[in-house]
Amino acid sequence: MKRYPLLLSTYLSAAGLMLVPLTAISEEAELEPVETPPFTAQTKLGFIYTENTSSSLSVNSALYLSYQQESWLHKGSFESYYTDADNADDGANRYTLNAGSSYDFSEETFVRMASRFENDLYGTYRKQWILMSGLGLYLVNSDRVKTSIALGPGYRFTQRQPFDSEYPDQTNYEVIASSTIDSAFVLSEHQSLGATFDIAYGEENTHYNVKTYVKNTLMANLSLVFDLEYIYNTTVAEDQSPDEIYSTMSLTYDF
Repeated sequence: MKRYPLLLSTYLSAAGLMLVPLTAISEEAELEPVETPPFTAQTKLGFIYTENTSSSLSVNSALYLSYQQESWLHKGSFESYYTDADNADDGANRYTLNAGSSYDFSEETFVRMASRFENDLYGTYRKQWILMSGLGLYLVNSDRVKTSIALGPGYRFTQRQPFDSEYPDQTNYEVIASSTIDSAFVLSEHQSLGATFDIAYGEENTHYNVKTYVKNTLMANLSLVFDLEYIYNTTVAEDQSPDEIYSTMSLTYDF
């Protein structure tokens, strides 16, 4: 998948614009409360095939799991992006695994522990493993709107590609500082949207990740989702762009 050079400030502003209205309208009338089961699961699948002077096939898939037990929340996810194109520069083969738990001390504060593993066959880093911990604060915490911020220390392992022209297979271990802003808003029984902004700051590299989504329920448990992911690394190989963008339109099914 082709990576487009984009200004980081543009996406940070976009994420901010999504978070601001969520807080502003949180005091509006609440939706009727719906009983949520302790265990939830969601699958996602989307693909695009194009053919003109060249052809390409793009597939994205994901699985999200969540388990709520009183003050504990446990989450896990698998996400993948794959593009097979005639032009190798347009290819993509990347997957991410996430797992984490949080504990609510009160309606305003929580503690979290999370880990993330990324494998990318085309980016600067073939493998990245990040362990994060920290304290969090709910800026808004209602049935309709949830906005939180979390800060804390972490640890990161990275390995560069074997074909890297400067540092083939180079590995790096470093202590990092991590922060996350997360917001989700339920527009109606059939529509919702959200945004997440992550920073993993380290001496070797600082990794920025912005995710946004809009979800529209079509019928029962079937939904149409548009999401956008923007990634920026301050340290990349000389032949790589620091910017990456992944946008998808997918069908999801909630269990």
